[in-house]
Amino acid sequence: FFVPEEDEEALIFTPVEEEIEEEIEEEPVRIAAPKEEPFVVSGGVLTAYNGTDADVSVPAGVTAIGEEAFAGNASLRTVTLPESVAEIGEGAFADCPKLEKITAPGVKKVGAMAFIGCASLRDTLFAEGAEIAEDAFALPEPSATKPTITSQPSSKKIVLGGAVFFSVSATGATSYRWQTNAGSEWKDVYDGSFYSGATTGTLRFTSTSGINNVRFRCAVKNSAGTVYSNAVTFSVLNKPVVTSQPSSKSMVAGQQVFFDVKATDAASYRWQYYNGTDWKNLFNDATYSGVTGGTLKFTAKSTLSGRKFRCQITNAAGTVNSNTVTFTIIEKPVFTSQPSSKTVAMGARVYFAAKVSNNPTYRWQYYDGSAWKDLYNDTTYSGVTTTTLQFTSKDTLNGRKFRLKAWNAAGTAYSQTVTFKCLTKPTITGNPADKVIAEGYTVTFAATVTGTASYRWQANSGSGWKDIYDGSFYSGTTTKKLTFTAKASVSGVQFRLKAYNDAGTVYSSAATFTLKVKPTITQNPTSQTVAAGYTVTFTGRASNASTYRWQSDDGNGWRDLYNDSTFSGVTTTTLKFTAKSSLNGRRFRLAATGNGGTAYSTAATFTLAVSKPVITQNPSSQTVTAGYTVTFTAGASGATSYRWQYNAGSGWKDLFDGSVYSGTATTRLTFTSVTSLSGIQYR
Repeated sequence: FFVPEEDEEALIFTPVEEEIEEEIEEEPVRIAAPKEEPFVVSGGVLTAYNGTDADVSVPAGVTAIGEEAFAGNASLRTVTLPESVAEIGEGAFADCPKLEKITAPGVKKVGAMAFIGCASLRDTLFAEGAEIAEDAFALPEPSATKPTITSQPSSKKIVLGGAVFFSVSATGATSYRWQTNAGSEWKDVYDGSFYSGATTGTLRFTSTSGINNVRFRCAVKNSAGTVYSNAVTFSVLNKPVVTSQPSSKSMVAGQQVFFDVKATDAASYRWQYYNGTDWKNLFNDATYSGVTGGTLKFTAKSTLSGRKFRCQITNAAGTVNSNTVTFTIIEKPVFTSQPSSKTVAMGARVYFAAKVSNNPTYRWQYYDGSAWKDLYNDTTYSGVTTTTLQFTSKDTLNGRKFRLKAWNAAGTAYSQTVTFKCLTKPTITGNPADKVIAEGYTVTFAATVTGTASYRWQANSGSGWKDIYDGSFYSGTTTKKLTFTAKASVSGVQFRLKAYNDAGTVYSSAATFTLKVKPTITQNPTSQTVAAGYTVTFTGRASNASTYRWQSDDGNGWRDLYNDSTFSGVTTTTLKFTAKSSLNGRRFRLAATGNGGTAYSTAATFTLAVSKPVITQNPSSQTVTAGYTVTFTAGASGATSYRWQYNAGSGWKDLFDGSVYSGTATTRLTFTSVTSLSGIQYR
């Protein structure tokens, strides 16, 4: 929650860079990202200059230079202000050591210490009769020094509704001003319904979620200049968040058990156990230690096996609980399911599987004729450290014996011995390939097989594999070559060859038949007229398309578009971009490509819509003593020209600069208060 000035609108002046269009074969036109803006303008006031140029010209439309806008700029040499700038604020160019010249023909008021410390300044130009503060060009006393901060503020985390204090102490200070930063700009804080102490060493407010993670600092001043405190952050203190959960543990009796938890913003910890009906607090005693810290400790024993634990974590904002974890005593492994001997055809996968209780470590072993040897994962075996050993059936392993060794901290157990035997079955040496064929042409799927086998082609249209047979449509269903005539009803169907003998059955990989069809455009995009800054969307659709690509024609022919800083969705059915003048009049179309070719939508045109100006600041009524200056200020976005009008009772009439009025074609109208003008309306 940041308390902003009312009716404030930030304007960024962007240097215009000439766009150069260069034709590069098959490459998209890419637009460079904008540079960082040097001028920061809010409500017509230039509040900050971020550039490093020596010679600076402020853009037209700026009406005032804000406090300390250029202060401390070591590069600045000359500054030119447009006639729209009528006022230079306090300390605007303070401590710019190289500043030599200021040209400001429209400035009628120069604030206190505006050019203090500008030792090189020799040439100035302001409006005739400009009001210049006595100390506008003062140099600091030789012995004067800026304030020194002796105590910095510190970041705070406070529960919602709690009182927040940020304090700073300094020597040599004549004034304080607290500031906030909710994004990238520092703004002054003022006392009111929310803040208090904004101009003292201690800022106070109430903890609110709206200002969570907002930064604060204090500007400390005297005649020699300004120093800033460290930037600190206010955060709402929320309930603790568990960042590292405890995990369940299985240990041998007598070992030390540790349950660990970590949490942010934790003020206190309390470990608890579940007694079967509810959770009970633990206390440090002969069994447990660390019950009020992040690590619970105890010695493993059978009486605690199966017990559930959790940690309750608390701060001023509330309480959270960690995950529930369980402690289990480790016992010696016990085989609950034994592996069985296997007879498997050559080339097939062999699986020996067992089940073991009490969470052991595993290692499969084989018998070499004299002793048992450990197996390792390699080009032959996999799963040697799991409950399932895998390998491919082959003659060299025929008759080999295997067993599973299972062990944990409590002891070791072995499975029964099992034997592997190998059988030879057919081998698929060449698989059928996918086919894309136009309707009416012959489709052929073929496979190669080694070994004596019988054959049966199978088809899968989405409901599983089924045998097919010779007839009016298929032929060769019991050979290694299947043929049929391409038509839409079998497009997308998968085919495979089943080869089998007494040793077993093998299947080729699946091959798919796809009917070759050119896409058809089912929805064309429509032309769009959109105002600058808004999103433009073109949508098209096509049937039988596998890929999409949006294209544009800027008068030099159709070119593919690519996702970049301008366009998005270029390979989908919906193209999006932000409306801007450089794209005005450009045509767009969708290219849809399928296995039968490419189809194009009709062209749609983008037209940039013109937007009416919007008033962003209205002038306020003035009561001014005769002889003093009257100023009316207004603001508008999207405007190209301005004209002040008056109404003396007979309708609205335009004003023009002359002996009475000035600024009639700007956002700031000024004139001298006289009795004859009292009661006249202005807009």
